[in-house]
Amino acid sequence: MKNFQDDTKRWFPPIYGNERTESASASEERPLRFTQSRRFYPLSGIIKCAGCGRPLQGNHTESGQAYRYYREVAHRRGVACSQPQIAARADRVEAMVDEIVKRFRAPKQLRKRVVEMLADGASGEDPSIQIARLKERLRRIARLYADLRSR
Repeated sequence: MKNFQDDTKRWFPPIYGNERTESASASEERPLRFTQSRRFYPLSGIIKCAGCGRPLQGNHTESGQAYRYYREVAHRRGVACSQPQIAARADRVEAMVDEIVKRFRAPKQLRKRVVEMLADGASGEDPSIQIARLKERLRRIARLYADLRSR
């Protein structure tokens, strides 16, 4: 099958120089970078607003000192709330939830397994399985991207 792009290059010469096309193609080959946030909001989306019942979102301020908050954001979604834009310091909320959770009495084996999972730092799934799953997902995304570009 003949490549349509080869024909277009022959019929329509580029408007700009080759160095620009080479730099553009080089930038397409650069890997994507993902940044990880330094702020962690474990209760974001879980705790609810007392006024409207919608999930609170994690937020932060840096006025002199950095603070993390859980905020009511119904106004951003165009939803009415009886307690608009309330905010609670994340460290205080998380400490209260931690105290409540500490009072739970689970079977000894379950507590032991939870502590092990927390010490391992994740879902308990073998990291090599996670890596293989992510590589397969990236391969499928790259194939989809190539299919879309060829259209």
